[in-house]
Amino acid sequence: MFLGDENWAIRGLARFRTDGYDADDSSDLDGMSDRRNSLDLGAELWLENSWGNFGLDWVVDALGQHDGYEAGLSYVIPFRGAFGMKKLGLRPMLGFNWRSENLNNYYYGVRTKEATAIRTPYKSGSSVNPYAGVTLDYQLAERWSIFSLFTNEWLGTEITDSPIVDQDSKISVILGLLYRF
Repeated sequence: MFLGDENWAIRGLARFRTDGYDADDSSDLDGMSDRRNSLDLGAELWLENSWGNFGLDWVVDALGQHDGYEAGLSYVIPFRGAFGMKKLGLRPMLGFNWRSENLNNYYYGVRTKEATAIRTPYKSGSSVNPYAGVTLDYQLAERWSIFSLFTNEWLGTEITDSPIVDQDSKISVILGLLYRF
């Protein structure tokens, strides 16, 4: 945390971006260049109050893969002691991410040299992607917790119009072990 107290914080962010793929992952990608995963770094402003928590974040590509950036706004309602279990936390969330043209075009664009008779060249623009999700965490000890995060992100038309995309949304599931400093 850079600044803050129990009601607000400005903290650093590091996110591993897993939108990459190898062209040999699918025959539909034959002739495409690989797209590499990356590491995004940035900051987050977090506000906590009695009726929910708000987050505003901004990250940029730290490894020079997509040379783009992403900003997000989220609203989370935390419940401690969910389902009568004192150590169980439940946090439903809603939000949206704004993704830059460079980020979308790197992962979802089709370069002229990658085009085929059934895969036309495509240059993506920026997009707004709303999402909904829930986090569950169980406190193992004072600083240790296990957690799971489930989200569904509805992809903007700048992504879904790409000839290499055949879904309107992306479901993510993350399981992990957390240590709080």
